[in-house]
Amino acid sequence: MSAAGAPATGAGFTVGRTADDVTHVWSELAWDAIDAPVLLATIQSFDGGDTAALRHRALTSGGAQIRVEEEASRDSETWHTTETVGWAALAPGVVLASGDAPPAALADARAAPATLALSAAPNPVRGQATLSYTLPEAGPTFLAVYDLLGRAVATLADGTAKAGTHRADLDASSFAPGVYVVRLETEAGAETLRITVVR
Repeated sequence: MSAAGAPATGAGFTVGRTADDVTHVWSELAWDAIDAPVLLATIQSFDGGDTAALRHRALTSGGAQIRVEEEASRDSETWHTTETVGWAALAPGVVLASGDAPPAALADARAAPATLALSAAPNPVRGQATLSYTLPEAGPTFLAVYDLLGRAVATLADGTAKAGTHRADLDASSFAPGVYVVRLETEAGAETLRITVVR
């Protein structure tokens, strides 16, 4: 595969565009080494008559293989004519944006959630539910379920947790039908959520 121009390389990324020569046969893309890269690629021409998608495999720190895969519902042949592909290989956490903020600062801002959050799915609960909670900072975390008399009926987390989103499975199959309160307590604050258990 030939290149339409030299790939552009920056801190943690390389972008490029192939010539009009990517087909149904695996072709090689290459870039300067990026640890655990993320590959974004798309077909930028529409030379074939059938619906097609771009596939990739063998992703390494220095390249990947790509091909155009034609959809086969209209006919059984999957041969495809040549296409032009635009692509970007990104280091994990790199965000390309306009403005003054460098990609590392954007990644740091994304890494820690800004607020404490708590949710349950499904709600109403019939047997099992998943409680999701988001912590803006690491620290002591206590997650429990209480009946309306204030008695703890389940403790789902009691210890130190990292910043980010966490999940806890709730088995409410032995709970009496009714309303319960889920309470999340952290150094960043507390959140409560009402759940309804039904049969």
